[in-house]
Amino acid sequence: MVEGLGSGVTKTVLDNGLTVLIKEIPTAPVVSLQVWYRVGSRHEPKGENGIAHQLEHLMFKGTQSRPVQFGQLFYALGSSSNAFTSYDLTAYHHTVRADQLEPLLILEADRLRHTLITPDALESEKRVVISELQGYENSPEYRLSRAVLAALYPKHPYGLPVGGTASDVEQLTLPAVRGFYQQYYRPDN
Repeated sequence: MVEGLGSGVTKTVLDNGLTVLIKEIPTAPVVSLQVWYRVGSRHEPKGENGIAHQLEHLMFKGTQSRPVQFGQLFYALGSSSNAFTSYDLTAYHHTVRADQLEPLLILEADRLRHTLITPDALESEKRVVISELQGYENSPEYRLSRAVLAALYPKHPYGLPVGGTASDVEQLTLPAVRGFYQQYYRPDN
């Protein structure tokens, strides 16, 4: 048991540095899997605001051995899946029948180290992210939140939008995104 994580949580650190937290609830015939990476928008280099969120999108584009939309693979497992990026982390989460845990873990392990980041995928997802950003601008709540955070943190990454700015997202390069992926998407992170 691990102090501070709640009752019944076990913690194991694997040889590759991956930290695994498990809480069994034997009455539920499902497994919820969450993969959290210690990287969010506060880790982005200047001029590359939105790269963490861009990478979140690219993680669904396939891998070297599975060059297909991962959403289709997760759906085939019966998974309810999604992801989010915050200032401090990026997380991917799934819920599947308990007997689908092993294939789900195989897929997550594959995209951890082998995500395809191609020019076509990057350009396609840039358009998706910019469209999201434009949609956010229609929300008064979002605009107010952005203004407050920018005023509170004028010289800190928390003052920038997690999803990025359209101008920075448009300028993201393949080497920058690949470098960000290689730097942060590791079992020990």
